[in-house]
Amino acid sequence: MSNLLIALKPLGDYKERFNQIKFNCPRCEESGAAIDKYNLEVNIKTLAFKCWACGYHGYITRLIEDYGNKDLKKEFESRNEHTFIKKEYRGIEPIEFLRKINKTDKEVINYLYLRGVNFEDFDYYNIKYCYSGKYKNTIVFESYTEDGSLNFWIAHDWRNKKYHKPEGVSLDVIFWEDKIDPNFPIILVEGIYDAIVIPNAIPMLGLDIYSSLLNFIEGKNVILITDEIVNAYKIKGLEKKIKSVTNSYIRMPIPTDWRDPNYCVMRNSEFKSKLINQIELQIA
Repeated sequence: MSNLLIALKPLGDYKERFNQIKFNCPRCEESGAAIDKYNLEVNIKTLAFKCWACGYHGYITRLIEDYGNKDLKKEFESRNEHTFIKKEYRGIEPIEFLRKINKTDKEVINYLYLRGVNFEDFDYYNIKYCYSGKYKNTIVFESYTEDGSLNFWIAHDWRNKKYHKPEGVSLDVIFWEDKIDPNFPIILVEGIYDAIVIPNAIPMLGLDIYSSLLNFIEGKNVILITDEIVNAYKIKGLEKKIKSVTNSYIRMPIPTDWRDPNYCVMRNSEFKSKLINQIELQIA
């Protein structure tokens, strides 16, 4: 048994999946919430942990101190297989009062279904519902880096058509970096809902591209999907940046009357087929 599992043995049964070890969350059990959900995940590379149900999170030493074998804490830090490095990615603070979307959230579910988002997407894209606090009644999309660090979030007030983001935080991030396969063509889109219905897509959160994303797509095959009627000056500058670093580049403007890529893909089978063909051509 690894040192990590020895230190966390008091948490009980666990499941392993890729770079994650999943436990039943002890914080949820204390509050009387449903157990046997394996909502608490520990990233064995970064040693960060988070419960996707109650939001309890931090670094492995906190989990050991709170619920693990405290006698092994120092020993674990000194002789474990992984170097523990506390990361605070750009000062991003998670939104409080989050919970998973469930079947009682009919209004939220109906809206998301109209945008092409289903129950499988809720877990895959870390989509939550904020039930209290500053961002009450918003749909929250959390983004993580490849190593499991929170790098951004978007809180969508769908009733009032407003989007909130972390205050004072740069857009120089790769949104949903942990979901992208760099070996396949990368699709760049403007918004988060566009990215959910399009395979291997990164939302730029606007019509600009920053250094982190430019570095990420360097040498890759890239498809840019935007509205047909957009600011010509912005598009020209955006395309120049993308072309300067990519192996191949294609722009696919959507028809004028289809509003945005999400709306277009959901309702225009011809455009969706064309997109799939372009992806296959770039793979070939």
